[in-house]
Amino acid sequence: MKAIISLLLFAAAYADTSADPCGATYCNSHGKIVKLGDKLICQCDSTHSGPFCDQEMTNEVQCGIENCNSRGILVVSGDGFVCQCKDPYTGLQCDQLKCQNGGEYKNGACVCTGNFYGQLCEKSCPANFELLRNANSAPVGCYNIYKTPKTWDDANKSCPTIDKNAYLVVVNSEAENTAIKARLTKFADSGMGACGDDQIWTSGQRDPPTGSCKSGQKVYNFFWKPFGIPPTPTKFSDWGSGEPNCGSGTESCLTFMKGYKWGWNDNSCTVKFCSVCEVDL
Repeated sequence: MKAIISLLLFAAAYADTSADPCGATYCNSHGKIVKLGDKLICQCDSTHSGPFCDQEMTNEVQCGIENCNSRGILVVSGDGFVCQCKDPYTGLQCDQLKCQNGGEYKNGACVCTGNFYGQLCEKSCPANFELLRNANSAPVGCYNIYKTPKTWDDANKSCPTIDKNAYLVVVNSEAENTAIKARLTKFADSGMGACGDDQIWTSGQRDPPTGSCKSGQKVYNFFWKPFGIPPTPTKFSDWGSGEPNCGSGTESCLTFMKGYKWGWNDNSCTVKFCSVCEVDL
Protein backbone atom coordinates (compact mmCIF):
# COMPACT_ATOMS: atom_id res chain seq x y z
CA MET A 1 0.00 0.00 0.00
CA LYS A 2 2.85 2.40 0.81
CA ALA A 3 4.21 1.95 -2.70
CA ILE A 4 0.82 2.82 -4.21
CA ILE A 5 0.53 6.06 -2.23
CA SER A 6 4.06 7.09 -3.18
CA LEU A 7 3.10 6.61 -6.83
CA LEU A 8 0.11 8.92 -6.40
CA LEU A 9 2.14 11.65 -4.72
CA PHE A 10 5.39 11.69 -6.59
CA ALA A 11 5.65 10.12 -10.03
CA ALA A 12 4.00 8.54 -13.04
CA ALA A 13 5.65 5.17 -12.60
CA TYR A 14 3.66 3.64 -15.46
CA ALA A 15 5.23 5.95 -18.08
CA ASP A 16 8.05 4.74 -20.29
CA THR A 17 11.00 7.07 -19.80
CA SER A 18 14.70 7.20 -20.54
CA ALA A 19 17.18 8.44 -17.97
CA ASP A 20 18.90 11.79 -18.43
CA PRO A 21 22.19 12.87 -16.77
CA CYS A 22 20.41 14.54 -13.88
CA GLY A 23 18.04 11.59 -13.60
CA ALA A 24 20.97 9.24 -13.18
CA THR A 25 22.14 11.25 -10.18
CA TYR A 26 18.88 12.24 -8.51
CA CYS A 27 16.53 9.54 -9.75
CA ASN A 28 18.89 6.61 -9.18
CA SER A 29 19.19 5.95 -12.93
CA HIS A 30 15.58 4.78 -13.00
CA GLY A 31 13.89 7.94 -14.27
CA LYS A 32 14.34 11.50 -15.40
CA ILE A 33 13.75 14.98 -14.02
CA VAL A 34 10.49 16.56 -15.26
CA LYS A 35 8.52 19.69 -14.38
CA LEU A 36 5.26 19.25 -12.48
CA GLY A 37 3.57 22.59 -11.81
CA ASP A 38 6.16 24.71 -10.04
CA LYS A 39 8.26 21.72 -8.97
CA LEU A 40 10.83 19.37 -10.47
CA ILE A 41 10.20 15.71 -9.73
CA CYS A 42 11.48 12.30 -10.77
CA GLN A 43 9.41 10.60 -13.44
CA CYS A 44 10.24 6.93 -12.95
CA ASP A 45 10.48 4.13 -15.46
CA SER A 46 8.17 1.13 -15.36
CA THR A 47 10.31 -0.80 -12.88
CA HIS A 48 10.64 1.72 -10.02
CA SER A 49 8.61 4.20 -8.00
CA GLY A 50 9.00 6.65 -5.15
CA PRO A 51 10.10 10.30 -4.97
CA PHE A 52 13.63 9.38 -6.10
CA CYS A 53 12.76 6.25 -8.11
CA ASP A 54 14.46 4.26 -5.37
CA GLN A 55 11.65 1.77 -4.73
CA GLU A 56 11.36 -1.30 -6.87
CA MET A 57 7.90 -1.93 -8.25
CA THR A 58 6.07 -4.52 -6.15
CA ASN A 59 3.50 -7.06 -7.22
CA GLU A 60 0.94 -4.90 -5.43
CA VAL A 61 1.70 -1.88 -7.58
CA GLN A 62 1.91 -3.96 -10.75
CA CYS A 63 -1.50 -5.43 -9.94
CA GLY A 64 -2.89 -1.89 -9.69
CA ILE A 65 -1.54 -1.00 -13.11
CA GLU A 66 -2.99 -4.16 -14.64
CA ASN A 67 -6.42 -3.41 -13.16
CA CYS A 68 -6.30 -0.05 -14.94
CA ASN A 69 -5.47 -1.68 -18.29
CA SER A 70 -1.88 -0.37 -18.18
CA ARG A 71 -3.27 3.13 -18.77
CA GLY A 72 -3.20 4.32 -15.18
CA ILE A 73 -2.49 3.32 -11.59
CA LEU A 74 -4.75 2.14 -8.79
CA VAL A 75 -4.85 4.67 -5.92
CA VAL A 76 -6.59 4.86 -2.57
CA SER A 77 -9.91 6.73 -2.53
CA GLY A 78 -11.93 6.71 0.71
CA ASP A 79 -12.34 3.10 1.72
CA GLY A 80 -11.64 1.75 -1.77
CA PHE A 81 -9.57 2.29 -4.90
CA VAL A 82 -9.91 4.21 -8.15
CA CYS A 83 -7.86 4.22 -11.33
CA GLN A 84 -5.86 7.37 -11.84
CA CYS A 85 -5.76 7.39 -15.66
CA LYS A 86 -3.18 8.98 -17.90
CA ASP A 87 -4.32 11.03 -20.89
CA PRO A 88 -6.18 10.46 -23.09
CA TYR A 89 -7.95 7.73 -21.11
CA THR A 90 -10.86 7.78 -18.67
CA GLY A 91 -13.45 5.36 -17.29
CA LEU A 92 -13.63 3.04 -14.30
CA GLN A 93 -10.61 1.04 -15.48
CA CYS A 94 -9.12 3.58 -17.90
CA ASP A 95 -10.93 1.70 -20.65
CA GLN A 96 -12.38 4.67 -22.52
CA LEU A 97 -11.07 7.66 -24.44
CA LYS A 98 -11.74 11.27 -23.43
CA CYS A 99 -13.60 12.43 -26.53
CA GLN A 100 -13.55 16.18 -27.21
CA ASN A 101 -15.77 18.69 -29.03
CA GLY A 102 -18.99 16.76 -28.53
CA GLY A 103 -17.58 13.42 -29.66
CA GLU A 104 -19.11 10.27 -28.18
CA TYR A 105 -17.23 7.14 -27.14
CA LYS A 106 -18.70 4.08 -28.87
CA ASN A 107 -17.32 0.61 -29.58
CA GLY A 108 -13.77 1.47 -28.61
CA ALA A 109 -13.47 4.79 -30.48
CA CYS A 110 -14.58 8.42 -30.42
CA VAL A 111 -17.42 9.12 -32.86
CA CYS A 112 -16.95 12.72 -34.00
CA THR A 113 -19.55 15.13 -35.33
CA GLY A 114 -19.51 18.19 -37.57
CA ASN A 115 -16.08 19.32 -38.78
CA PHE A 116 -14.19 17.48 -36.04
CA TYR A 117 -12.03 14.40 -36.53
CA GLY A 118 -9.04 12.62 -35.00
CA GLN A 119 -8.66 9.97 -32.30
CA LEU A 120 -10.25 12.30 -29.72
CA CYS A 121 -12.20 14.55 -32.14
CA GLU A 122 -9.51 17.10 -31.33
CA LYS A 123 -8.86 18.24 -34.92
CA SER A 124 -11.03 20.28 -37.26
CA CYS A 125 -11.07 21.64 -40.82
CA PRO A 126 -9.92 25.22 -41.50
CA ALA A 127 -12.48 28.02 -41.56
CA ASN A 128 -14.76 27.87 -44.63
CA PHE A 129 -13.90 24.20 -45.26
CA GLU A 130 -16.25 21.29 -44.68
CA LEU A 131 -15.25 17.83 -43.51
CA LEU A 132 -16.55 15.09 -45.80
CA ARG A 133 -16.84 11.46 -44.68
CA ASN A 134 -17.05 8.15 -46.50
CA ALA A 135 -19.89 5.63 -46.21
CA ASN A 136 -18.42 4.36 -42.93
CA SER A 137 -18.30 7.91 -41.47
CA ALA A 138 -14.50 7.99 -41.65
CA PRO A 139 -13.14 11.43 -42.69
CA VAL A 140 -11.76 11.73 -46.21
CA GLY A 141 -10.75 15.40 -46.32
CA CYS A 142 -11.67 19.07 -45.94
CA TYR A 143 -13.29 20.79 -48.93
CA ASN A 144 -14.53 24.18 -50.07
CA ILE A 145 -16.75 24.80 -53.09
CA TYR A 146 -15.19 27.94 -54.57
CA LYS A 147 -18.22 29.78 -55.92
CA THR A 148 -16.53 32.24 -58.30
CA PRO A 149 -16.35 30.92 -61.89
CA LYS A 150 -12.80 30.98 -63.24
CA THR A 151 -10.72 29.38 -65.96
CA TRP A 152 -8.91 26.19 -64.91
CA ASP A 153 -5.58 27.98 -64.46
CA ASP A 154 -7.09 30.82 -62.41
CA ALA A 155 -9.12 28.39 -60.31
CA ASN A 156 -5.96 26.38 -59.64
CA LYS A 157 -4.18 29.48 -58.35
CA SER A 158 -7.18 30.66 -56.30
CA CYS A 159 -7.38 27.77 -53.83
CA PRO A 160 -4.22 28.77 -51.88
CA THR A 161 -5.74 32.23 -51.40
CA ILE A 162 -8.53 30.68 -49.27
CA ASP A 163 -6.10 28.77 -47.07
CA LYS A 164 -2.33 28.45 -47.41
CA ASN A 165 -2.63 24.65 -47.42
CA ALA A 166 -5.49 24.48 -49.91
CA TYR A 167 -5.21 23.22 -53.49
CA LEU A 168 -7.52 22.41 -56.39
CA VAL A 169 -9.03 19.02 -55.57
CA VAL A 170 -7.17 15.77 -56.20
CA VAL A 171 -9.37 12.65 -56.20
CA ASN A 172 -7.35 9.69 -54.96
CA SER A 173 -10.00 7.05 -54.29
CA GLU A 174 -13.52 5.92 -55.00
CA ALA A 175 -14.51 6.73 -51.40
CA GLU A 176 -13.30 10.32 -51.77
CA ASN A 177 -14.94 10.67 -55.17
CA THR A 178 -18.27 9.41 -53.80
CA ALA A 179 -18.14 11.83 -50.85
CA ILE A 180 -17.43 14.81 -53.12
CA LYS A 181 -20.19 13.82 -55.57
CA ALA A 182 -22.68 13.61 -52.70
CA ARG A 183 -21.67 17.11 -51.58
CA LEU A 184 -21.98 18.50 -55.12
CA THR A 185 -25.44 16.92 -55.43
CA LYS A 186 -26.47 18.70 -52.24
CA PHE A 187 -24.95 21.93 -53.55
CA ALA A 188 -26.84 21.65 -56.85
CA ASP A 189 -30.12 20.81 -55.11
CA SER A 190 -29.87 24.05 -53.12
CA GLY A 191 -29.12 26.08 -56.26
CA MET A 192 -25.68 26.62 -57.76
CA GLY A 193 -26.00 30.41 -57.71
CA ALA A 194 -23.19 32.20 -59.53
CA CYS A 195 -21.72 28.86 -60.61
CA GLY A 196 -24.61 28.61 -63.06
CA ASP A 197 -23.31 25.85 -65.30
CA ASP A 198 -23.32 22.17 -64.44
CA GLN A 199 -19.56 21.60 -64.22
CA ILE A 200 -16.99 22.05 -61.45
CA TRP A 201 -13.21 22.14 -61.87
CA THR A 202 -10.80 19.58 -60.43
CA SER A 203 -7.00 19.79 -60.74
CA GLY A 204 -6.99 17.13 -63.48
CA GLN A 205 -5.32 18.05 -66.78
CA ARG A 206 -3.89 16.23 -69.77
CA ASP A 207 -0.12 15.89 -69.97
CA PRO A 208 0.80 17.49 -72.26
CA PRO A 209 -2.30 19.74 -72.17
CA THR A 210 -2.23 20.54 -75.90
CA GLY A 211 -1.69 18.49 -79.02
CA SER A 212 -2.05 15.13 -77.27
CA CYS A 213 -5.44 14.16 -78.69
CA LYS A 214 -7.91 14.83 -81.46
CA SER A 215 -11.65 15.40 -81.20
CA GLY A 216 -13.47 12.17 -80.43
CA GLN A 217 -10.37 10.36 -79.19
CA LYS A 218 -10.47 8.68 -75.79
CA VAL A 219 -6.98 9.52 -74.58
CA TYR A 220 -6.57 9.01 -70.83
CA ASN A 221 -3.32 10.94 -70.30
CA PHE A 222 -4.63 12.88 -67.28
CA PHE A 223 -2.62 13.96 -64.25
CA TRP A 224 -3.54 15.80 -61.07
CA LYS A 225 -1.80 19.18 -61.28
CA PRO A 226 -2.67 21.32 -58.24
CA PHE A 227 -0.80 24.63 -58.21
CA GLY A 228 2.60 24.41 -56.52
CA ILE A 229 2.45 20.60 -56.12
CA PRO A 230 4.22 18.05 -58.38
CA PRO A 231 1.83 16.33 -60.83
CA THR A 232 0.64 12.79 -60.07
CA PRO A 233 -1.14 10.36 -62.43
CA THR A 234 -4.83 9.64 -61.91
CA LYS A 235 -5.07 6.22 -60.24
CA PHE A 236 -8.85 6.24 -60.03
CA SER A 237 -11.38 7.43 -62.62
CA ASP A 238 -15.12 8.04 -62.91
CA TRP A 239 -15.62 9.18 -66.49
CA GLY A 240 -19.10 9.87 -67.78
CA SER A 241 -20.43 7.92 -70.75
CA GLY A 242 -18.24 8.52 -73.82
CA GLU A 243 -15.69 10.55 -71.87
CA PRO A 244 -13.03 11.77 -72.18
CA ASN A 245 -13.64 12.66 -75.84
CA CYS A 246 -11.23 15.57 -76.40
CA GLY A 247 -14.09 17.61 -77.93
CA SER A 248 -12.87 20.00 -80.64
CA GLY A 249 -9.36 18.78 -79.86
CA THR A 250 -9.09 21.32 -77.05
CA GLU A 251 -10.67 19.61 -74.03
CA SER A 252 -7.72 19.06 -71.72
CA CYS A 253 -9.01 19.85 -68.20
CA LEU A 254 -11.11 17.64 -65.92
CA THR A 255 -14.45 18.58 -64.38
CA PHE A 256 -17.18 17.02 -62.30
CA MET A 257 -20.30 17.21 -64.48
CA LYS A 258 -23.86 17.31 -63.17
CA GLY A 259 -25.19 15.70 -66.36
CA TYR A 260 -23.12 12.61 -65.49
CA LYS A 261 -24.36 12.60 -61.89
CA TRP A 262 -21.11 14.41 -61.08
CA GLY A 263 -19.01 11.89 -62.96
CA TRP A 264 -15.97 13.16 -64.82
CA ASN A 265 -15.79 15.12 -68.07
CA ASP A 266 -13.04 16.78 -70.08
CA ASN A 267 -13.51 20.40 -71.13
CA SER A 268 -11.60 23.34 -72.51
CA CYS A 269 -9.33 24.83 -69.83
CA THR A 270 -10.38 28.36 -70.78
CA VAL A 271 -14.06 27.91 -69.87
CA LYS A 272 -15.04 29.46 -66.53
CA PHE A 273 -16.45 27.13 -63.87
CA CYS A 274 -16.61 27.03 -60.09
CA SER A 275 -14.20 24.64 -58.40
CA VAL A 276 -13.53 22.42 -55.39
CA CYS A 277 -10.58 23.28 -53.13
CA GLU A 278 -9.13 20.72 -50.73
CA VAL A 279 -7.04 20.69 -47.55
CA ASP A 280 -5.45 17.45 -46.34
CA LEU A 281 -6.43 16.00 -42.99
